[in-house]
Amino acid sequence: MAALRRDDAAAALAAADDHVARFGKRGQLAEEAAAIRVEALCRLGDPRWSAALEAYDSRWPRSAQRPRLTAACKAAR
Repeated sequence: MAALRRDDAAAALAAADDHVARFGKRGQLAEEAAAIRVEALCRLGDPRWSAALEAYDSRWPRSAQRPRLTAACKAAR
C-alpha cells in the first residue's frame, strides 16, 4: 500500500507478486496482496488488470475493497 500511496504502481505490483511467491495465495494477507496487484495493474494500464479483477471477484465476491478497485480500474477501461 505504501508504494501505491507514493504513486509507484510498479513497486506495488512487484511487492504483491513477491508476497504470492513467498506465501502463496492462501496467506493471511492474500486478499490484500491481490487487491494491491489489481490496483497496480490498473494504474499501469496493464491489460492483465481485467483478468486479475475477475479472479479477485471470484475469490472474494463480497470484498470491502471492491469499491476502491472499481475506482482505480475505471480509468483503465
